[in-house]
This record gives sequence, structure tokens and C-alpha cells, in this order.
Amino acid sequence: MGNQNAEEPAALTPASPTTPAAPKDDPKEAKANSEAKAVKRAEEAKEPAKLESEEGKDLEPAEKGDYLRKYQIRKNTKPGSIQSDPPAGSKAAVMKAHLLAQPTKTILINRPDGEDKNSVGTVNLDGYRLDFKKDSYHEFPEQVADVIMDSQGQTRIALLQGQIGQDKAKENALS
Repeated sequence: MGNQNAEEPAALTPASPTTPAAPKDDPKEAKANSEAKAVKRAEEAKEPAKLESEEGKDLEPAEKGDYLRKYQIRKNTKPGSIQSDPPAGSKAAVMKAHLLAQPTKTILINRPDGEDKNSVGTVNLDGYRLDFKKDSYHEFPEQVADVIMDSQGQTRIALLQGQIGQDKAKENALS
């Protein structure tokens, strides 16, 4: 049985011992490997690699994936750090995911005359809070940009009608 027949076609003869047969790729394994690589790439895109500076401070690579993080503030964490992300499963985390899926708008945040130059604006949607500097351009999801523009429009109307900004005694009486 171990003898090779001379009549056997060359295609059916086993590989010679000097040239090992190339391992055949299992299509199921190849598909699983490509899916695993795709999942790994997607995870890397969601969570950027954590970098550390010489002083040991956390640095975040600039990327479009989580552009809202720089506006996040959470108690007992460094503003804009990974630790400032909302807790997983919370309403705030769901809102952040919803906002990140929206198209963005670049808007100018106005600072009213007489207001401190270091003043910040705040938007809070379902517990997800974003703080941003005034008197500068920012890129926000459409929903956040619409809330800010609506607020600025209401302030502008109140200024034009003389309800705010003219007489502090009158403002206090209206509140």
C-alpha cells in the first residue's frame, strides 16, 4: 500500500518529502480572521490609543471620532479627558452617542458686551453637558448647534425689545 504505482497520475501523487505541501487556507478561518481584524480596526477607531507625555500627563490624539470630548466636564476628572466620558449605559452616554452620529455645524458663539472674556457657555442635553468658550468658532452636532443658535436668537430679540441689557432694575423685576 505504501508503494506508489507508476500508473497513478501525477496530480494524485503525494508531495515529495523535500517540498512540503503548502497548507490550505480554510475559508471559514480566513473569514473569521478578516472579521476579527475589522472589529479590531473599528474598536481602535472608537477608542484612540492612550498616549502619555514626558510628565506622565494623559494626552489625547486629535481625531474626528470623539470631537465632543474636549467640551466635556465631569466632577473629579480632568476636563476633556477619557475619565470625563459619561458612565456607560447612562442617559448622558446614550445622548453622546446620538450626538456623535449627527452631522456637524460650525458656529460662532457670541459673548455679549460687558461679559467676562473667560466666560463659558453650557448646553445640557439629557444630562450630557458641554462647556465651551464664548467669542470663538466651534464645531458641534446639529442638535447642539440648533440649541445654541436658538438661545442666541432669543437673547438678540430680548436685547432689541429692551427687556435685557439696558436697565438692571427692570431686568431684575422681569425675573
